[in-house]
Amino acid sequence: MKTPLLYFFLLFLIIGLYAQAQVVSDFETGTEGWISEGDGDYLWESASGNPGGCFE
Repeated sequence: MKTPLLYFFLLFLIIGLYAQAQVVSDFETGTEGWISEGDGDYLWESASGNPGGCFE
């Protein structure tokens, strides 16, 4: 009886940890801490995204 409950708890824990690791950025207010590495200039534009801002 306790085994299915334990499996459910472990599955819920694993899914919860995975969901927290997702990167979410919409660039509505700026670069949100993203940086560029290597050659080139990158900037944030407020109206070029779909919808809102983008980092190009």
